[in-house]
Amino acid sequence: MKTTRMGFFEVAMTKYMLCVRLWKIVFIPFFVCMFIACNQENGTIPLPPTDTIDVFPCQSIDFTDKAGSDTLIVHSSGEWTIGVLMDWISVSPQSGVNGDTLFVSVTENISTDERRHQLMLFCGKAQVNVNVYQKGADDVLNPDTISGKIVDDGEVIITDDTPHTFVMEDNVPGNWDAYVLFANDAGIQYWQKYLSIMDTPQFTVYAEGELLAWNKAVAIKDTVNGNIYNPGMVVCRKDTSYFYFNVLPTQPIIEKVAFTYDSFDYEFGEFVNPKCYVEMTMKRSGQIYYYVDNGSWLVDTDYINPTEIGENKYAYTFDGSENYWSWMSYIWMKSFNDYGSSEATELNIINYVDNPKVLEYVNELVNSSPSLD
Repeated sequence: MKTTRMGFFEVAMTKYMLCVRLWKIVFIPFFVCMFIACNQENGTIPLPPTDTIDVFPCQSIDFTDKAGSDTLIVHSSGEWTIGVLMDWISVSPQSGVNGDTLFVSVTENISTDERRHQLMLFCGKAQVNVNVYQKGADDVLNPDTISGKIVDDGEVIITDDTPHTFVMEDNVPGNWDAYVLFANDAGIQYWQKYLSIMDTPQFTVYAEGELLAWNKAVAIKDTVNGNIYNPGMVVCRKDTSYFYFNVLPTQPIIEKVAFTYDSFDYEFGEFVNPKCYVEMTMKRSGQIYYYVDNGSWLVDTDYINPTEIGENKYAYTFDGSENYWSWMSYIWMKSFNDYGSSEATELNIINYVDNPKVLEYVNELVNSSPSLD
């Protein structure tokens, strides 16, 4: 057999490769261990990510036998998905990310047997289960198909602190809906749903400030005491009963006005350092929004809290010391509460001037100015 001798270069490369292998086998693991040990000692070694998922506000949803839906908020460390569903349950969306809202809907259960399902949500290796329950249908007629009469309580007025309970005369359950009358931009009136409750012989209707844009509802105005009434309606088992909400603040009713000023500038028709003391009657509000217009531009505007001087009676001084108010100046005032605002009350400053010379001057201006007729 013929043998060959390795050259000098081949011997050197062989020794080099042996050193590289020795480095990989011995020294690299040694330094990796040292690095991990140092980081653990310093508390800086990164931990592997942990999958988490949860739902808010609860992990159990109950439905009546009617079709319905409910919502959950999903809290997760990453993207989540939905597991297997029954044919009577649907969800939207099927997947999402942290903070998404999950809509869970069920179809009507026409069987008298109750239905249950465990809805599973996954985020990586994490899982949360939501128990979905739907009661069986009652073995009776649908309450909405049964005739019945709502007890007539006469004219019902619901205020912010006085709800009203409507009752079926025969005490048989039904599905209730409450509505408030609105009008669109074209003036066409329609009933907007306000509250609902199912399968009960009575229904309490209350006023809630955040449920409706109350100032956009149809309003019936009582100019004597400033009240605003919003027509309402309840419907149950083919019967209807009407009522009124009286929750908006009343229009400020002016009781007394004292208008004072240092002097009158006849050249410009302006009052110098005017002050207007007003006493007014208001209900369901202690806050006022006002603005003063001198006929050419806005003089002042702000929210104020007038001083309470009696039951539903308030006082405030509009101090115009930093502005000039002309004889054309008006003050408009609206009262506010959680439901909205009242109608505006208007004060024309000239109506409270008792200086004959000023009034004579104003009359001359009015008679000589066609635009002011």
